[in-house]
Amino acid sequence: MNISRPKKIALIFGIVFLIFLYYYITFHGSIKAFVVFIDSCNRLFCDFSQYYYRMGKRVLIEPFPVAGFYYSPIIALLFSFWRFLPREEAVYNWGFVQALAIILLAAVWMHSVQKRKFTFRLLYLFLVLTAIPVVHNFKAGQVSVLISLCLLSALELYEANRKIASSLLLSFGAIFKFYPLILLFYFFFIGDYVFLILCAFFLFLLGIAIPAWFIGLKPTIHFYFAAFDSAATRFSLATGRMPGINALYFPLVAMRYFGEFNNPAWLPLLQTVSFLFIGANLFLVLLIAASEIEYRNYWAFLILLASTPFFVVSSWAHYFIYLPAFQVFLFYVIKKDKHRYWKYPILFASIFLSSVFLSNLFAEWRFYAYWGFLAWANLLALFLAYAELIPQLSLREAINNYREKSSAAMNGLKSIYGGRGN
Repeated sequence: MNISRPKKIALIFGIVFLIFLYYYITFHGSIKAFVVFIDSCNRLFCDFSQYYYRMGKRVLIEPFPVAGFYYSPIIALLFSFWRFLPREEAVYNWGFVQALAIILLAAVWMHSVQKRKFTFRLLYLFLVLTAIPVVHNFKAGQVSVLISLCLLSALELYEANRKIASSLLLSFGAIFKFYPLILLFYFFFIGDYVFLILCAFFLFLLGIAIPAWFIGLKPTIHFYFAAFDSAATRFSLATGRMPGINALYFPLVAMRYFGEFNNPAWLPLLQTVSFLFIGANLFLVLLIAASEIEYRNYWAFLILLASTPFFVVSSWAHYFIYLPAFQVFLFYVIKKDKHRYWKYPILFASIFLSSVFLSNLFAEWRFYAYWGFLAWANLLALFLAYAELIPQLSLREAINNYREKSSAAMNGLKSIYGGRGN
């Protein structure tokens, strides 16, 4: 059924209006009520006020991370653009950046599919605007929305064979917190060494060269050491220092269900389970890289991003901003599957667990956060990914594929050295 452009625009704005009406009714038309409910800080964009703005004011004068700033020096330099504004004005300005990033996040993901299938666009828009990770990020004024925007845009650009722009965006997304570097495994598996070299160049440029130009090489190195040391102290899994109920690191979530919250004796076993999950995901991505399945780049990116809570101790709610993209992608591929009916309830459960509709059923945020519903939403999405992919992938095909690549590489080396000998 063809829908005219005015009707499409009306439907988009209609969904946005209804969602914001829901928020308005839920929080009684009060921004303060929204801010108080979502997590512990009682101010809108509190992370921006407490860490980013202060760091931006300080970095060119004293290039040393303020308490709570765990990012690279170029991110500190990025926030120095706000140093000219009074704090209140800077906060409003950052709110505009947050809103724009959310709009772009909703627009860039699988853009070609969104153009062809309007229902897909509406569903994804609905998921983005009602996802707890997006709401949590907006309340805190966090940078995870920018990281996810960079990574999803990098994937779209890679699909369009624009490798320079893609590697730049992926590197910029990774330079914030470094955990997105796990995505580079996929490019190693498919043998795209040109892309890996480009990423290495941009990581050096963004991580070392540009900061060294503005604050000096030695302060840049010291900045990294200080930030890493501060983060290690903050998120160390030592007695009395384990992250609180907001941490969605898999071992910590599992400990709550076993009634052993904050008991480090459970960590070795549960961390082993986490490593097994990561190993299984990497092996699955290895099989994907050796296959010719449809949307293999999307599958690999999403599975690697969904590995985050298995190795990042500081996996707060806003780290899961990729979930709406994962969920709508699963809906798109499951819709084509003739054995799809049993998968829809699982997908719906994943969506519901990660939505404001569930969190708003609780009297306080901590009751929602304690049980780690986002971690389970992520796990359900991974389960569906395995259910879709395993019937399509072949271990024998992967072994033959990598054997052929190894033989071609060896023959190439022999021809190079043979040519030199002549």
